[in-house]
Amino acid sequence: EVDGGMCANGAVAGGTRVRAQDESGEWYNATVLNVYADGMCNVMFDDGSTLKHELLQVYLPEEVEEPEMPAEPQEMKIGFCANGAIDGGARVRVEIGGEWYDGVVMAIYYDDMCKILFDGGGESKHALSTVYVPEEEPEPPAEPEEVDGG
Repeated sequence: EVDGGMCANGAVAGGTRVRAQDESGEWYNATVLNVYADGMCNVMFDDGSTLKHELLQVYLPEEVEEPEMPAEPQEMKIGFCANGAIDGGARVRVEIGGEWYDGVVMAIYYDDMCKILFDGGGESKHALSTVYVPEEEPEPPAEPEEVDGG
């Protein structure tokens, strides 16, 4: 790894904003992560994906654009989790660190994420692909039986 190098139209170093092609050949804004003595560099696209590039295939943008902070994702009415369709209010189960937690879907977003309010308290966002509809719905607690005092 070196301090910097020359890309197609100027000098770059770690942290420099550039334009680079992703694996499909589309051009996107990115940030240089590392520059190497062999004329290669690692870039991170604004979506978080990374790719190794030849320095001469990376361009300084005409105007430097800072990555946009994503707005709050737009909500959807229904989404597809790992084993079925869910909507707001659905009972779900999520595995976190080898433990299963039950909760209720509070929101489903267009970015394939959902917000879950857990039964034990707390909430967090999870990828829909990691959320499961429980195989069996938990049964409500039984009403206490009345006993005749006889």
